[in-house]
Amino acid sequence: MSTADLLGNAEQHSNTSHASTTPAPDAAESTSLTRMAGWAGIAVFALWLCQPILVGLLASSGADDAPDLAALDD
Repeated sequence: MSTADLLGNAEQHSNTSHASTTPAPDAAESTSLTRMAGWAGIAVFALWLCQPILVGLLASSGADDAPDLAALDD
């Protein structure tokens, strides 16, 4: 086997026994998925930024089963 074969420069063959790959999505679907992924990234980043506020609100809610720093002293 030559170096060209290992690097993917082999000649084309007619072996069709492998499963065919799925076709690439059309441009509109790809754009929609990219846009949705972008909005999801923005939402996750915003929630990450607001995490201290959310934790503070949950900790100060006064629920009986909410852990606090006194639980760590035991």
